[in-house]
Amino acid sequence: MTLLDERLVTIVLSSGITLAAGLFLIYMGFLSPIFRRSSEALAPDPSVRTFRLIARIMGPLLCGLAGVRMAEDFRRDREPQVLQWREITVPEGRFRVMSPEEFTKDRKDVSCGDWRVTEHCCHAVVPRLGCLVSYLDLPEGVAKLDPAELLNRELDSHVHSGGVTLVSKEPTTFNGYPALHFTLHDVRAGFYVEGTLLLAKQRRYELAVQYTADSSAANRQRFFDSFRILDEK
Repeated sequence: MTLLDERLVTIVLSSGITLAAGLFLIYMGFLSPIFRRSSEALAPDPSVRTFRLIARIMGPLLCGLAGVRMAEDFRRDREPQVLQWREITVPEGRFRVMSPEEFTKDRKDVSCGDWRVTEHCCHAVVPRLGCLVSYLDLPEGVAKLDPAELLNRELDSHVHSGGVTLVSKEPTTFNGYPALHFTLHDVRAGFYVEGTLLLAKQRRYELAVQYTADSSAANRQRFFDSFRILDEK
């Protein structure tokens, strides 16, 4: 699941629970044949009548609130992006960068030739924009290979495993370190990924921005321009 997909799921789920509760109450208050028969048999019991009355009032109210909230979330997603950038330092990753939100951090084991290494990921998602910094330490044998070959091999892996189209790639440098800048396009999901892979000694960094066609190019550039590798202790 992509960063922007995760945000869409969050929007739907945040309102979906309220909507489900509202629909359940509408069903219990108006439609449920089992509850309707039970309430007729227990008509003298005021608690049954009270529950049905509450269900008939709260069900439509919760559905309405869920609809309003979902519409507001999608409206905010379409507004011009005015982001609150903050500088984030990740000491264990030896870098700092500007981000529109606090990072969520996770890690995963990935294959690197005949070795298994741990990739650390820091990501933040706002409307129409997902920012990612990942890093891993290459095994000694892999780190001695040609940097250009390593970076191109990893980019090829992104293209094939992600089912995306390579739009462009350009060898470059970052503070003297070999790097590869690229753009990918996922036609089915409707988003682009702009990123940079770079090798700083034995550490591989990846900066990536996942964005839609109507997102701000200035925001993407601000993220890339702010990245700094901290001095090693």
